[in-house]
Amino acid sequence: MKIGLIYPTYLPSFGGAERYEHKLGVCLESLGHEVFVFAGRSKDSDKFNGTLKAHRCTQFGEFSAASIWGLGQNLSSEYFSRLIVHYNFIESAITWIEQTKCDLVIVGNGFAVAAMIHARELYASVRSMGIPIGLIHHDNSQTVEAHIKEIYLNTGKSWDEAANMFIEAICVSKQDLDDLTFLIAGIDSPLVLRPDFVICNSHWTQRFIDPFGTVPKFVFHPPLITDEDAGSPDSTPSSLSKVDVTFVNPQTRKNPELMLAIIEQNPTFTYRILEGGWGAAFKTFKPAVEKTVAFKDGNIELIRYLPDIASAYQNTETLVFPSYAEGYGMTAVEPLRFGVGVLASSYPSILEALGNGGLSKCPYRDKYEEWTEALLELLNDRQSRRMKALGRVDQIISRDRNELHALNVFLSKMGANFA
Repeated sequence: MKIGLIYPTYLPSFGGAERYEHKLGVCLESLGHEVFVFAGRSKDSDKFNGTLKAHRCTQFGEFSAASIWGLGQNLSSEYFSRLIVHYNFIESAITWIEQTKCDLVIVGNGFAVAAMIHARELYASVRSMGIPIGLIHHDNSQTVEAHIKEIYLNTGKSWDEAANMFIEAICVSKQDLDDLTFLIAGIDSPLVLRPDFVICNSHWTQRFIDPFGTVPKFVFHPPLITDEDAGSPDSTPSSLSKVDVTFVNPQTRKNPELMLAIIEQNPTFTYRILEGGWGAAFKTFKPAVEKTVAFKDGNIELIRYLPDIASAYQNTETLVFPSYAEGYGMTAVEPLRFGVGVLASSYPSILEALGNGGLSKCPYRDKYEEWTEALLELLNDRQSRRMKALGRVDQIISRDRNELHALNVFLSKMGANFA
């Protein structure tokens, strides 16, 4: 099949969603499909630009975090100028899909969330051509996450029980709402865009977007090894020095307060902190870190961008990932390939990713002292953590192969339905 990927924020923005989307495209190519990307960002000579054939539509403006998530609904002149960029991109994408003669289209980050309801024009136009169009669902909305977290914290229930209580509540609310209002106000679901199918990166994210089972869905976890992060535990080390602890993307949802507390209480450890894909996490975190004893003693390395993220995993004893909410938690999984000890929160999607490969604590209930205790346990038991990590890697690679075969069958069926 000819598969068109509409990726407004395609690399080199290099966030987790963009990396997942690139991995998906690479996997589809490996199955023999022709894969084409229609992107909304220019190449950057200093960053990884991906290996997929990409048409970069940037003449109307670059897509960024601000141009998508900062769109808002304030009806300002800035809002309308950004909206015009969106509509021009959509119109160009529709023309490109028609000219490329795609058999199937998948839409990625940016135009795959409920807030971008104006993107329905893209989905409707492609469908009118007789081409199936689906979307990638990366993360539950902050509204959904907040409701589930509130139930979890206030009831003492497990995450699974809290999720069931939330779903039961929204299903009751559906009785008093029309379909569109329910999808937006009730569960903030991307189904408002009316896709023909949805690809989710975890069973947890899939759980809340379609409680009545109206659209075909497939869970394709981020595959562990693809070209941009290739490496092995025994490959040649990079120029990075070995550190005790690595943190990634200390933005609000990743629990930067706990990261900072660990640093303050353990100033003799060596740390490496990566800012993350969108390049905004250091704005408030960096000034706080610079006040710590560890930083003043030269024990902290701050890196805004690292083209070879595998080199960071290859040169750390542990990765601490105390995130509050994740669609999947790819950052927690990738270091396992290098035998790295991973200390992560027990948020459901992260547990789904790690399996038995990491030592999980819970940022909602445990304090920094308990995290430090668990961190010391990992640092002091290198051989055991290495075997545990590599064992999980074998499980994930086996899962990847099975899921990729099943995804191929799923997409073939979607295409056949429109043939």
